[in-house]
Amino acid sequence: MTPEAFCRQLTAQAGSSFTLSFRLLSPARRQAMEALYAFCREVDDIADDIADPALARVKLAWWREEIHRLFAKVDAQENPVHRTTPHKPCP
Repeated sequence: MTPEAFCRQLTAQAGSSFTLSFRLLSPARRQAMEALYAFCREVDDIADDIADPALARVKLAWWREEIHRLFAKVDAQENPVHRTTPHKPCP
């Protein structure tokens, strides 16, 4: 599965009416919003679903490091949410 397909699937599975508005966007903007929404969903699921605070902190720390690698432009991103299109402004 491509990173874009992963984000699209995660977004669709969320079942949020908010994501319906993505259909009104251009393909590039829709893809960017799906990636952003997928990230938010992943982090929110940690807060909602993990009862052990120590484990939640570990998982959030991992995401924090992923974000640091993303902005440092290090090609070590492990999660498909970060391997979508190159990080540039949408047209």
